[in-house]
Amino acid sequence: LTMASHTGTHIDAPYHFFADGRAPITWSDLQPHARQMREGVVVLLCTGWSRNWGKPGYSDHPFLDADAARRILETGVRVIGTDTLSPDEFTPDEGDTGKVHRIVLGQGGIIVENLTGLDKLVDSGWEAPVVSLLPLNLAGCDGSPVRAVA
Repeated sequence: LTMASHTGTHIDAPYHFFADGRAPITWSDLQPHARQMREGVVVLLCTGWSRNWGKPGYSDHPFLDADAARRILETGVRVIGTDTLSPDEFTPDEGDTGKVHRIVLGQGGIIVENLTGLDKLVDSGWEAPVVSLLPLNLAGCDGSPVRAVA
């Protein structure tokens, strides 16, 4: 089996950035859920963007505001997942800006990208799903494909 470590649904490990949409998701969007954010909790951002997988413009996705990422980490959360290509803004000039990656991975956090089915969790009314993110056991890599289940 040969594939890139960032194939499909995958995690980004700190090693991805450190050797040792158009509308941002802001803290005001997330603040109603802040009471639930703490150590051991995974924050999943359901934007509905996964329906655009494989279509032109997939990289022009909603993104997480850098201040919101900092505030999420202040709660003790260390895993942020999204149904987009990246939690970062993508611009034609810069590509993926990497701002959220540097904040989250720089503090030892993990990012999960290209999740699917989050809308089904939201629509089901399930408020506190148990989430398992199962990466391959790879050493010295900057990421890994994952099996994500809830």
